Amino acid sequence: MNYRTALAPGFLVLLTLWGTSQTTLQVPPTPVTPGVPFTVVLTNHTSICIDTGVTNILTLLQPGGELIAPVLVGCGPMATCLRNGGKVNLQYTAPASGPGSSGSFVLLCPHGSGAAVRLDVGTASKVFPDIHCYPTAIPHGPGGHHLTFPAGQGSEWEFACTASQPRIISPTLRIFRPGASVPVASTSFPSLMISANGVARVSLPLTGLAAGPYTVQTDWIDPGTTGPISIRHGLSLSAGTDLDLHLPGGPVVPRGGSISARIALPLQSPRPPASWPYVVAVGYHPGTTPLPGGVIVPLALDPLVIASVLNGINGLLTANVGNTTSASVYCAHSVTYFPVASGIRIAHPGPVLSGLRLRVGALAVNPGAGPDAASQPEEILLQ
Repeated sequence: MNYRTALAPGFLVLLTLWGTSQTTLQVPPTPVTPGVPFTVVLTNHTSICIDTGVTNILTLLQPGGELIAPVLVGCGPMATCLRNGGKVNLQYTAPASGPGSSGSFVLLCPHGSGAAVRLDVGTASKVFPDIHCYPTAIPHGPGGHHLTFPAGQGSEWEFACTASQPRIISPTLRIFRPGASVPVASTSFPSLMISANGVARVSLPLTGLAAGPYTVQTDWIDPGTTGPISIRHGLSLSAGTDLDLHLPGGPVVPRGGSISARIALPLQSPRPPASWPYVVAVGYHPGTTPLPGGVIVPLALDPLVIASVLNGINGLLTANVGNTTSASVYCAHSVTYFPVASGIRIAHPGPVLSGLRLRVGALAVNPGAGPDAASQPEEILLQ
C-alpha cells in the first residue's frame, strides 16, 4: 500500500480543520499606497474573544521580525470583543515614509490563535520568505525583548507563516552571549508545522542561564526562498526593568545611507513621566559592561562605544545621546504615558568597512533613585 496516498485524505482534513479554527487576516491582493488607509478583514474562528479596541490589533514587522509599528500598545473596552465566527473590517494605513512605506512586510494579528499575511506597500519586494521569527512579546508593547529572571517554561519565540499553505521547517535556535561565537544553549525542532497565514510559538532553552543580555540566532531552510535564513534578535533576561531598543528599518545599513533606531521604557504612568537621559552606542568587541545595581549594558567599553558617547563617532550617530520624551496611548478609557526616544540614526561610514558586523546597545539613566535600564543587544551589518 502507498502510505502517502492512504494518509493524504486524513492529512488534508486535519489541515482544513486547522485552517478553519484560527484567526485570519485578508489584505488587498495588490500593493497598497503608503499613507493611504485600506481595509483589512479580521475573522476570528477561535474560542478566544479578540478585543478589537486595542491599539495593536495589527502589528507591522520587517521580514526579519523587526518591529515597525506600533511603538506603544494600549487596550480597549471589551464591548468591542470579536467572538467566535465574528468578522470585522479594520482600517489600516502603512507608513507614508520611512520603514514600512515601500517593500513587502509582515502584517500580524497577535491575538486569538495569531494570524499573519504578506503586505505589499508601494513596490513589492522581489524576494520574500514564507517564515519569519521574533520574540513572542514583541507585538505587545514596550518590554517585548525582556524575559523575567529566573526563566520559566513559556513560549518565548514565535514563527509566523505568510504563505497561503502550511509550512514545515526544521529550525535550530542557539543562544549566545553578546558578541560571542560559541552558544551557551541550543535547541532544534525537526518538524515544526506552521499553519497557513498562522503562527507557532516555541520555548527557548533558557534553563540555567544567568541573568543578562543574550542574542538568539534562528536558522532554517525557507520554503519561499528555497535557501537558508539566519535571523538574530536580542533578549534580556533580568529581574528588573529593561530598555527596548528597536531598529524599525531592519539591521542592514545601506551604502551611503543610514538606518533609524528608537527606544522605549516599559514604565507606564497616568501622567507624563520624568525624562530619562539616554545613550545609544555602537561597539565592536564582544562582551558586556556591568553597572551598579545589577544592570548589564550589552556592550564592552571599547573605543567605538566611547566615541559613540563623546561625538557620535564623528557624526555617524545622530540623536544617540539625549533625554526621553513622553508618548501616550489609549487604555481603558484613559491615557497611559511611556518614556520614549526616536529620531536616532546610524549612518554608513563608507565602503571600506562594507561587510562589517557591529553591535548596538542602549542605556537609560534613572532620573530618580532607582536602577538604570539597559537594552537587549542588537547587531547591524554595513552593506
